[in-house]
Amino acid sequence: MNLSKRRAVILFLSAQFLLVTLLLAQNPSQTHASETKVALRDGWSLQTSAKVEAKGEVISTPQFSPRGWHEVTVPTTVVAALVENKTLPDPLFGMNLRDYPGVNYPIGANF
Repeated sequence: MNLSKRRAVILFLSAQFLLVTLLLAQNPSQTHASETKVALRDGWSLQTSAKVEAKGEVISTPQFSPRGWHEVTVPTTVVAALVENKTLPDPLFGMNLRDYPGVNYPIGANF
């Protein structure tokens, strides 16, 4: 990038920074945006559909209580959540991965 283009980019970025700073200074409520954020990381529950007797219409209501379900934090995968809750053994230790559902094919075979 030649010197004149570099200066133009720096000038453009400086102007953008100044504009954002001025906008935030004029509207101080925007500086406290974290107070209005809702954290979605915690408060999730996980359970296999084979163990759930309630219908979707019931599960999706605020009155439903997921008793006996696994508490999870997102983002995660189902396997990672079950390992975290000690439902599944650590897949990186010994032959534990062979104990996982669906991992019953012969060792060394194509699956």
